[in-house]
Amino acid sequence: MSDRMFFNFSFFKIDPKWRWMADLAKEESAKEVDQVIRNSKIKCRTYSTLGLRDDAEFLLWFASDSVEEIQGVISKIYTTVFGKYIVPSHTYLSSTRPSIYAKSGKTPSFVDDSEPKNYCIVYPFIKTREWYLLPLEKRKVMMDEHITIGHK
Repeated sequence: MSDRMFFNFSFFKIDPKWRWMADLAKEESAKEVDQVIRNSKIKCRTYSTLGLRDDAEFLLWFASDSVEEIQGVISKIYTTVFGKYIVPSHTYLSSTRPSIYAKSGKTPSFVDDSEPKNYCIVYPFIKTREWYLLPLEKRKVMMDEHITIGHK
């Protein structure tokens, strides 16, 4: 993996008709999606949002060296049986590089095969022009707090 990474957080709603499918058909179509992801060059983690959000049932969190690879996998997922029953409700794309704020120089992540956490909190964190006008030391203090909270 390169120093620059792209992360995609895609939230999906599931068509209620999916619940009426036979269990074996649902299981086979889940395996089909799993194979699409496993045969790709990108990393993926999944999270259920059932009971936590009314606008999505699950999240696919992708990490890749290229946006095109992420788009390719999502495109292939839509061609599966399961893909015909899902609709995106939110999609976030970010581009990252090693943090100048993290003390270790590297933030733990599933990109480095760290253990999955039980929950994934996704919120847009946009660094504006005003952010970059702050002195570096002040930004470091703010980011230390942000990183500490994120690790919990």
